[in-house]
Amino acid sequence: MVVVEKLSKSFGSFQAVHELSFSLPKGGILGFIGPNGAGKTTTMRMLTGYIPPSNGTVSVAGYSVFEESMKVRRIVGYLPETPPLYRELTIGAYLDFVASIRDVENPKVRIGEVMDEVGLSGLENRIIGSLSKGYRQRVGLAQAIIHKPELLILDEPTSGLDPAQVVGIRSFIQRLAASRTVILSTHILSEVEHLCDRVLVINQGKCAAQGDLKEIKKRAGGERYRIELQGESKRYIEPLSKISDVESLNLLREDDRGCSIEIFVERDIRSELSTLCAQQTWPLLSLSLYSPSLEEAFLSIVGAEK
Repeated sequence: MVVVEKLSKSFGSFQAVHELSFSLPKGGILGFIGPNGAGKTTTMRMLTGYIPPSNGTVSVAGYSVFEESMKVRRIVGYLPETPPLYRELTIGAYLDFVASIRDVENPKVRIGEVMDEVGLSGLENRIIGSLSKGYRQRVGLAQAIIHKPELLILDEPTSGLDPAQVVGIRSFIQRLAASRTVILSTHILSEVEHLCDRVLVINQGKCAAQGDLKEIKKRAGGERYRIELQGESKRYIEPLSKISDVESLNLLREDDRGCSIEIFVERDIRSELSTLCAQQTWPLLSLSLYSPSLEEAFLSIVGAEK
């Protein structure tokens, strides 16, 4: 669906994006994340044809963004961080204008469908400037999907919204992804964990990591087991290390209450750990599977890059 090869963009002597490459199949949601100034918005503007690259290529559904720009624009929807709204217009008038420049068939029917889809039914006569940020964001989403795009690019779609509005927009994005490909840029990493199938981390204009959530979280150590026992750790380290497939052990804590040990292993060993504790009469306090958050993985990746 989307193929990006060695995409670069320079503004004078400053290189905002440097040889960025990734591919995205049709369907699903890609989480596009990185620190401020990493090059996310610049990349998304190049994907939409809004600005030209300095080097590299981008194709969407087989069309070159830079050589077949009009064909690409017909199949791409874009919601920038600040939606392109005319505040003096009503919602209905604004969407009618967007439908006309998008050459939408049966615009009145399609506007009704879109307003219902984003939760704006019955509000077509409301002035956009009088709307809350959450409702303005809905109008922005409506203009991005009114032409039924195959690729939808969303830049910080939940920025500044209250928790209830965030839940509503998240649910809407999930529904959208059922019939199209979505690229989602956000600083809310829990949002990426909830919504995205794949993640691309960009830092200083370069791809720092990409893959599914499990692959990204491996950069922070991946899943591991945590066992808490009474007594000194030296009693337990050697027997635990002899469990098959254990990659490494990490002593997290040792004090008067006992010790906490982290076990890195690819398979589920909880049953074996329980059996071992019973056989050795170890005083087991707790046993749990720990999965690092995307935030931990992100900090690990960005920190390593720095």
